[in-house]
Amino acid sequence: MLLSVSRSVFLCRSVGIPQFICHARFLTNRSRSKSARPALKPTKKEPKVPVGRKSALDALREIEIAQKPTPKQLFDYFLVLDFEATCDDGSIVDEKVEVQEIIEFPVVKINSNTWKTEALFYHYVRPQVHPTLSAFCTKLTGILQPMVENQPDIKEVLKKFDTWMLKEGLLDDGVKFAFVTYGDWDLGKLLPRNCAYFNIPVPAYFKEWINIKRPVSDVTGIYPRSFFHALQVMNVEHIGRHHSGLDDVKNTANLLRAVAEKDYVFQITQWTAVN
Repeated sequence: MLLSVSRSVFLCRSVGIPQFICHARFLTNRSRSKSARPALKPTKKEPKVPVGRKSALDALREIEIAQKPTPKQLFDYFLVLDFEATCDDGSIVDEKVEVQEIIEFPVVKINSNTWKTEALFYHYVRPQVHPTLSAFCTKLTGILQPMVENQPDIKEVLKKFDTWMLKEGLLDDGVKFAFVTYGDWDLGKLLPRNCAYFNIPVPAYFKEWINIKRPVSDVTGIYPRSFFHALQVMNVEHIGRHHSGLDDVKNTANLLRAVAEKDYVFQITQWTAVN
């Protein structure tokens, strides 16, 4: 502990030490004390690292439900799909929707051994028959007009999807996969009608799929009345926004995992003729 000047002088006098020596010793000790202290470095604030926006694939992986051991499946991969399309509420008398056009095209690739999401194909599609989205469509799907403008049309998106399938090794010899949808509308009606209207051949791999309603019914004894009812009977929490294609894919994928945990082996539930 350092002594003040007045306290030091008082002690020196009490033991007979001259005052000028006391002052000198006090200053010397204070100087030594200062030099003995480690120099304090100025506090440097760490620069804040900007948090980048998570990719859609990372977001999908974050919400995967924990997976218990499941039986060996007939397919190496499941491709969970959910389209969104142009629509209106029927209040526009002057316009008739000739064809509902696909405007959101999400597909996730799930490994049947690990049940992990390995890849995501995701694209908005520019509608051609009715290029301006109705207010009802935007309210239902959350898709805004700028999201579909300057996007490729359905023909180009199908080409991009085929390239993605090749890149992911899904079309390699010996690789088995199955599309998974909620209901039969996406691949049974919507896509074939789009292809027929624009004179596009339907890719052969879209000819069969698994309607997740059937497996849910098989393991619960209850045929789901709606998407939310299917989630409820399987005790799966709904995530995100209903009628967002990407969010519906997330929830359908978790339904798939939940059914698999019931020792269920998936099989194709629906086929359709393709041109």
